[in-house]
Amino acid sequence: MTNYGKIDIVWYDAPTPLGYAGEWEAERMNAMIRRLQPGILINNRSMKAEDFMCSENSITPTAYAGQDWEACIAFRHGLWTWFPDPETKILEPRDIIDMLHQVTAAAGNLLLNVGPKPEGGVVWPPEVERLTTVGQWLAQNGEALYGRVDRIERLGGIANNAGGKWTRKGNTGYLWLPTWPADGQVVLTNVHAKVTGCSILSSGRPPAFEQTAPHEKDKLATRVTIRQLPKDCPDSVCGYAVLKVQFDSYPE
Repeated sequence: MTNYGKIDIVWYDAPTPLGYAGEWEAERMNAMIRRLQPGILINNRSMKAEDFMCSENSITPTAYAGQDWEACIAFRHGLWTWFPDPETKILEPRDIIDMLHQVTAAAGNLLLNVGPKPEGGVVWPPEVERLTTVGQWLAQNGEALYGRVDRIERLGGIANNAGGKWTRKGNTGYLWLPTWPADGQVVLTNVHAKVTGCSILSSGRPPAFEQTAPHEKDKLATRVTIRQLPKDCPDSVCGYAVLKVQFDSYPE
């Protein structure tokens, strides 16, 4: 903590062979770290809650809405180091995008591990290819997950006919569509806020939409039909598009 300038994060790994915070003297140790490095972030693996939680090889959001968390996932299905696995055993780009959605929907972070080869620290070409594809996708759709995001909370109660999944920033919802609707429209039901705008995130193209009157069974719920979508999925990277939907109030 004193020989390397400013340090941003202390990321403790497995708390073995000691299993309790008292055995590690974690409270005293972390207090010393904060005194030497003001503003540092510390994870929970010294068996103290500290600044952020981190699950391993699972996406497990924290139970506390105001607490930061991340999911630590190995690119090779549980292997943290390089190993000559068949190519089929590493994550596909759409697998990674699905994980990005899951962590973003619960306001978390994805820590994705890539184990370099022992000769010169080279990353395996199939992994580079898949990560490059995800990077290209993020260049067009990153608004749906980068920066300050909010938990989807009640926004998840808005149903849709296309199998879409939400992330949220304030009054803006992002509908992730792993399968593009063949009939050229997305129908949102059980909507309790007015939609003020809609666009395809990768292109900015605004499709037509209409919001109907309240449903008979729920005097507040409305239906939103987003029409005239392109016949083919607008995402040329891996066929995983995102619709940006803006509401005039908290979307639910």
